Amino acid sequence: MRGCVDKEEALNVAKVKLLELRKFSYTELQRFLIPESVEVTSENGSKYQVEVHAFWDDKKGSDLRVTVSVDNFGILSSIFPMSLDFIISSDGTYVGE
Repeated sequence: MRGCVDKEEALNVAKVKLLELRKFSYTELQRFLIPESVEVTSENGSKYQVEVHAFWDDKKGSDLRVTVSVDNFGILSSIFPMSLDFIISSDGTYVGE
């Protein structure tokens, strides 16, 4: 069984992924309405599961919330992953920033 997740490292993994996603357009980000998961290896060699999920913040076609969740495949970290998100409107501007 894996130990507790290194919160600082998991947060860094999430931030890197979030910055990568911010390069995508509103339309491109809609592909994550079906969640995608990948395994990544951190700089110190730890393995993490990174899930990207987008969903309509209100109704279909409205603002899109994009969430990145990171866990280390452990039981607790998969239940309570490190998560970051942003909201993008259809005109490509970020909401709440």
